[in-house]
Amino acid sequence: MQRDTYNYLLGNGVDPESATTYVFLIYTPPLFLISWVLEIIIDRPAKEFAGELDRCLRRKRPKPVPYKNEKGELVHPDEQEFYGAWEFWKRNWGIVAFAAWLLFIFVFHEIYNSAHDYKA
Repeated sequence: MQRDTYNYLLGNGVDPESATTYVFLIYTPPLFLISWVLEIIIDRPAKEFAGELDRCLRRKRPKPVPYKNEKGELVHPDEQEFYGAWEFWKRNWGIVAFAAWLLFIFVFHEIYNSAHDYKA
């Protein structure tokens, strides 16, 4: 696509240096934006999930980090409850949502393919 734009610009009388600059300015910002969005949607939840899984599977688990409640008091969570399965999945809802989305896409695709007649 970038090469097509470059060739189009050259064909319309733009010199090669300017065409290269235009192609860079046209395609670089969307690529940065797309990579940033993908980092937020895919990389960060996967990284957080891996860290949580690592902490949960250790023999000697670290103590849960205290947090402030709505009154501003420091609360120390119960270690057994913090490392329980329900709390683990509540903290990692992003990876669960991503897996559910992938499952939805897969199931929808399979249902569509089974019900659709391809005609050549």
